[in-house]
Amino acid sequence: MSQYYYDTVTFMKASQLVPSFMKRSLYNLITKKGQALKILVSRLSEIADPNLNAWQEEEPLRSMTVLHHLLDGSTEKDFWTPFSIAQTMLGVWFAAAHQPWINLHFVLLELCSRPEYVELIREEIEQVEGPLDCKTICQLSVLDSFIKESVRVNPLDKMAIRRKATKSFSFRSTGHPIPQGQVVCAPAWELMHDESQYPQADTFDGHRFVKDSRTRSMKNPMSGTTFTDASRDFPVWGLGSKACPGRWHSSLVMKMTLVKLIQEYDFRLEDSKKPVRWHWESFQMPYESTKMLIKKRQTSHSLKP
Repeated sequence: MSQYYYDTVTFMKASQLVPSFMKRSLYNLITKKGQALKILVSRLSEIADPNLNAWQEEEPLRSMTVLHHLLDGSTEKDFWTPFSIAQTMLGVWFAAAHQPWINLHFVLLELCSRPEYVELIREEIEQVEGPLDCKTICQLSVLDSFIKESVRVNPLDKMAIRRKATKSFSFRSTGHPIPQGQVVCAPAWELMHDESQYPQADTFDGHRFVKDSRTRSMKNPMSGTTFTDASRDFPVWGLGSKACPGRWHSSLVMKMTLVKLIQEYDFRLEDSKKPVRWHWESFQMPYESTKMLIKKRQTSHSLKP
């Protein structure tokens, strides 16, 4: 699996540097003619069954899977074959393999530069009554707001909802023509820095999204929205029927990691003056060399059972 990810990313980078007619040869060279992809698709195809009734998993587990979501909601049942299922799942896994962890990296950078929020979130965790399980973790409003604000000011990609026209197309609202083969996308950075939706948009505010009936107005119209909300004003998850179906899982994994870290450890950057991110086209990425010092808290409490 890791070889497939490595091959894909390497080819993505290299293909930007060569003309179109050379890309097939470059792909064959880098991926050894798609060797890792072929092995994965072959093995997945042996176990992928588009017939939901044939699955061994019982309800409600069956209906909670991403694959069930894709198959059950599809109007083109004939499209789904063991081969297409295998390819689709590889695409889903590829998206999940890097985005949650890069976003988590940026959240940790923001926490290190704003230690006052570590204490606020720690207090919020300690105020939880009963078990600190998936349900209660998702109800930590300050944590959710801080994550969303971190992603807002540190989007992995300044563009979102990329779509390639498979045939020539014109927008009904404006008549603007899109030739076949062209890619269109939404300006995520500009949308998430719109002053009408995000007052003082260039200022980091970890409480920006905490629900407060007194501020949910033109003063702060995004108050009460959550990290997993997919909207025009927060397009990192996509939009509409094509919005990321795994965003709740991604959010939960990030929150579980952060709760464990904040509750039981003190942490800071080894060198707060070193650069922590680099840019390539519309993307921003964290440096692998960034080091964070972590120390077990003497007064820490383990996660509640």
